[in-house]
Amino acid sequence: MTKDEKEVLKMVSRFFVLSERNDGWNDLLSGTKLRELHTAITLGHKVTGNINGIDAMNKDRAEEYKNTNQPRMRGTWGGLPIRETEKETVQAFKQLKLDKVDDFYFTRSNKKTGDYEEIWHVSRINVQRVMIPKLKAAYARVYGTETKCLKIHMDDSDIRKYGKQVKLKRAA
Repeated sequence: MTKDEKEVLKMVSRFFVLSERNDGWNDLLSGTKLRELHTAITLGHKVTGNINGIDAMNKDRAEEYKNTNQPRMRGTWGGLPIRETEKETVQAFKQLKLDKVDDFYFTRSNKKTGDYEEIWHVSRINVQRVMIPKLKAAYARVYGTETKCLKIHMDDSDIRKYGKQVKLKRAA
């Protein structure tokens, strides 16, 4: 780990302390590239820049990160447009969210410090195995309503069932 990478890890912890101290700020890093950088450094991956749908690379494998600071692991795919048919909706989800990625990492961090409590690796095949039925069920619930987009979750139990926990190396 380089000197700059160690400095980034310390800065991330500081952001979480400031978030916790200032009510209403919530997680300053939520949904930002900085969180992806934190995850990539922690896992030894390289951030990709602006490759849509890919957060980092691990050698020749495309990675996506799903982060939470809640008590239980959870990965969310939101803003999924509803197509004319279920089949088209599933195909779009696969093309836009799954096919570009080789591996998914689900992280849960400490709300006060930002340190990772746990990280789980789930293959694209297993994410697809869990999420396609959930997508179909969500589609069936909202098709024909005013709803324009779907949100689906891979829950803690699915992550633990289909994933493998990553052993964390603490920064020196």
